[in-house]
Amino acid sequence: MTDGMKLVKVYVEMIAQETMGINATAAFIDLPGGCAGYYQNRVVQFNVAKLPKSFFDKPLSIEVLDLILHELAHEYGHHTQDSYHQALSSMGAKLILLVLENPKFFEVNVEDIS
Repeated sequence: MTDGMKLVKVYVEMIAQETMGINATAAFIDLPGGCAGYYQNRVVQFNVAKLPKSFFDKPLSIEVLDLILHELAHEYGHHTQDSYHQALSSMGAKLILLVLENPKFFEVNVEDIS
């Protein structure tokens, strides 16, 4: 697991806890032909076979945060359900306010991750 992947895993856990009040985690799978990500049993699965090799090089990017929020919102439903879309917008708003109140929220030292 790369340092970027370690940070993404921590970010999934932090975002899930702070915006949804749940304990979720991340896993990394290699599933050719599958989707870029999956969500099941409070685990965001990142499919490395469908993501660019550089995807985890910048853990705080639009692409990474977009996929994290997209998958976590499945806790509340599927793509066509209002509950899914409400979860997405609520999580986004909560995350913005959280970072405004605590600008160092995403500052995680990769050496401290086990």
